[in-house]
Amino acid sequence: MSHSYRHGRPTIGVLAGWQFYWTATPLSYLSPIYRGIRSAAHDLGCNLLLSCGMGTSAIPTDPLRPAWPDLSSDTDFVPIGPWNTDGLIAVNPLHSAARSAYLQDLIAADHPVIFIGAGEHGPSLVADNHTGLSEAMRHLVEHGHQRIAFIAGSEDDLDGDSGDRLRAYQAAVQTYRLANQPELIAYGRHVIDGGYAAMQQILTSGVAFTAVMASNDESALGAMRALREAGQRIPQDVAIIGFDDRAESAIHSPPLSSVRVPLFRLGYQAVEFMLQRLAGRPIPDRVKVPIRLIARQSCGCDYSSATYRADNQLAVYLHSIDPAARQGQVARAMTESILIETRHFGAGDVQAVCQRLVHAFVSAWMDFQAALNDILDHYAATGEDMHLWQQAISILSDAAPELLPDW
Repeated sequence: MSHSYRHGRPTIGVLAGWQFYWTATPLSYLSPIYRGIRSAAHDLGCNLLLSCGMGTSAIPTDPLRPAWPDLSSDTDFVPIGPWNTDGLIAVNPLHSAARSAYLQDLIAADHPVIFIGAGEHGPSLVADNHTGLSEAMRHLVEHGHQRIAFIAGSEDDLDGDSGDRLRAYQAAVQTYRLANQPELIAYGRHVIDGGYAAMQQILTSGVAFTAVMASNDESALGAMRALREAGQRIPQDVAIIGFDDRAESAIHSPPLSSVRVPLFRLGYQAVEFMLQRLAGRPIPDRVKVPIRLIARQSCGCDYSSATYRADNQLAVYLHSIDPAARQGQVARAMTESILIETRHFGAGDVQAVCQRLVHAFVSAWMDFQAALNDILDHYAATGEDMHLWQQAISILSDAAPELLPDW
């Protein structure tokens, strides 16, 4: 039986277990999820109420401060609850037994709740953390690393994504018979300063390591800062891989290798599932969303050498085919990466754009810059999420040694 909407069309509330803002800056993990939710609500005709708590700073010792519908000294009150929504989307981890109990009570009372991320009982959209982190660890092992440190997430999220990624690291240590010392693991709470402090802790312990696997990109970036201060070069002395593939990962020096989680897609799909639930149609209890490693230079991949080619299946394939056919294959790979997440454009449109970009890239750098700016302006005007173009441009960059022999 379909749901009777109190406002004429579905009203969906969104809650998160931590603040949306570190002072005035949106958190990179929540921001694309919220963009996906907003885009889906617009496309599918929903009212939307977003909770956006405000943190006092980005210092890792500061308490988390989410916006929440219960009055509390450690939250910012927000009037988003069962009294004014038809369903709630909650982003894990909740970081609080009280917040978990609040939502579980709503589920027991038959108010629809859908979770993004692992750690709670109820319908959930979850990144395939184990597969993604296992792929990253295998990649480091293939680079010759046997002593790999791990910067974990939060100790109070061991039933959620933090725990999933930690257990995947531990499983890889056993599978590849890697160094297994407790000093190789420290918690960074998924923030930059936390990653910095965790890396300092590992360095201070004196434990030997040649690579670092981080539970998210922010902690990886903090770890990179600590490594540089300690005189370690990346990747020559220490290789590093992050997780989530935040939008700015590709522009750091060196570009950060990372496991890409389609955060925009998670948000969009959560709204789709909520509408199915409100319409009385069954939804899966748990959906694992595929993720994969995006190898850049921080892990030791060299874009201009055979070492890089050995680590990149597309480069291997391009090297084996006629040079005249390579541009078409690169455009096809770019198109496929975008179609995973785009919600506004069909395959024909995206393919034409990617072909234009590849042709401009090969023809002249100035032509490529102009074409890219035109395309991004056009897509931004549609409300499309710009993050999805990052992967397409990474594919083009990865293919450069085969497209441009003098690259």
